[in-house]
Amino acid sequence: MPPTFSHSRLSTFENCPRQYRYRYIERLPRPWTGVEAHAGAAVHAALERLYAEKMRTGRTPSLEDLDHDLREAWEKVPTQALRIVRRGFDAEDYLRLARHCLETYYRRHHPFDADETLDVEARVEITLGQDPPARMVGFMDRLARAPDGAWEIHDYKTSGSLPREQDLDRDRQLSLYELALRRTLPARAVVRQVWHYLTFDRRYVRTRPARGLAQVARQVEAAVQRVLAERSYPARTGVLCHWCDYSEHCPEGRSYVMERPAPGLPG
Repeated sequence: MPPTFSHSRLSTFENCPRQYRYRYIERLPRPWTGVEAHAGAAVHAALERLYAEKMRTGRTPSLEDLDHDLREAWEKVPTQALRIVRRGFDAEDYLRLARHCLETYYRRHHPFDADETLDVEARVEITLGQDPPARMVGFMDRLARAPDGAWEIHDYKTSGSLPREQDLDRDRQLSLYELALRRTLPARAVVRQVWHYLTFDRRYVRTRPARGLAQVARQVEAAVQRVLAERSYPARTGVLCHWCDYSEHCPEGRSYVMERPAPGLPG
């Protein structure tokens, strides 16, 4: 069986090989849940329910229904188990942000008939490379068919910052999804990659040329080879150490966090 990777797994290695070792090799338990990831998961759960019900029954859940789903997902993790790094923020701030993301998206796209939802949280898989092959897996937030017949891969972000143009041009995650999707589509099918930055009510769309997708495939194959060749898993310290689940196990990360205060409110 080829080794299994994902975009997030490769990103972990690229951000910090030591964190990769702790998470995927030693499989150390995580002592807390990061509040940013928890807020994002709650928003995703509500949007998944919205489109799944619309697809299944034709009915559009009310905003009140979705707010209930959001709250239910939020309460799955006790407040005391949430890790909040940014100084000046508390759990209620992040819950309000999650609600803002959901409500803004709902009002922007209601009644959700601009396209046809084909699947939500759809699992995709593709095997890349030969020596050795690597199995890449992931989950598309939503797969839709646009009125012009194009296939659209939608991804929801609750990030507190907007991407630069070059970030979107180099995006690996949705390109991997597209590579997997195209294995089942006609050669001339049009596929669009769509990002929704919910905090800012912004939508970005890209159409990748075949050569761009091929380049992503080569880059992923090279990234997998780097992971498989690694033996020492050095720590790569930086501001992300404040959010690392394993800083208590990592001497370099622990020193970095002790010497530099966590980010806080502007000004």
